[in-house]
Amino acid sequence: MIEFFLFGTTDIRRDDGADLRALLSQPRPVALLAYLAIAGPRPGAFHRRDTLIGLFWQESGQEQARNNLRKLVHIARRALGDEVIEARGDEELRLAPDLAWCDVVEFETAIARGHHARADELYRGELMPGFYVPGAPVPEFDAWLSSRRMQLAEAAADVAWKLATRSQGERNVTDSARYAIRAARLSLHNERRFKRAIELLIDAGMGGRAIELYNELCRKLAELGLRPDAELRQLIEALRRR
Repeated sequence: MIEFFLFGTTDIRRDDGADLRALLSQPRPVALLAYLAIAGPRPGAFHRRDTLIGLFWQESGQEQARNNLRKLVHIARRALGDEVIEARGDEELRLAPDLAWCDVVEFETAIARGHHARADELYRGELMPGFYVPGAPVPEFDAWLSSRRMQLAEAAADVAWKLATRSQGERNVTDSARYAIRAARLSLHNERRFKRAIELLIDAGMGGRAIELYNELCRKLAELGLRPDAELRQLIEALRRR
């Protein structure tokens, strides 16, 4: 079994403990494997070679690009085993579903099944933080990775907010506050969610925590030359007066 840990890190492991440092030091094969692991309409989907070529070698000639792809597949198979990357005909590739586990896939599966606590546990940070492919630019891959990062962070924020409201309904003040803060931090661009989190903290009698969260938002917005909206500022001013 090959395990992909892509939240908060970029790590690939074999269950036999084999040393994969040589593979992990090569960003392009790692990028290819990550794409095969988490792209597509469903886990285990096949991907056309032309799509993969367009991600990494958009400006290369067709023959050179296909040769480059074969090299990456060879590097990955040599490290992980020939059976890990499956081919269907000459035009499609995928990770063998029975031989690969990925935290991102597990996260999305948990959400689909309504297992929000499990999903929250799996989201340990941004998707593949700081990852990039040096050398020739790969704008298509970079755009895909950026889009997936935002999508998954927003999904994690939604999960945290569901857990916050559920805990609030169960009168579990501690968990409700913890999840509300997590939801707000995962979606700093969403002032509506920030406001709801602050209101939840105020209702729970945690005015100090609400002000801390507001100050954190102010610092993040200040980096962009922005400030919180008037309604949120008024809410905090009223809280400070009390």
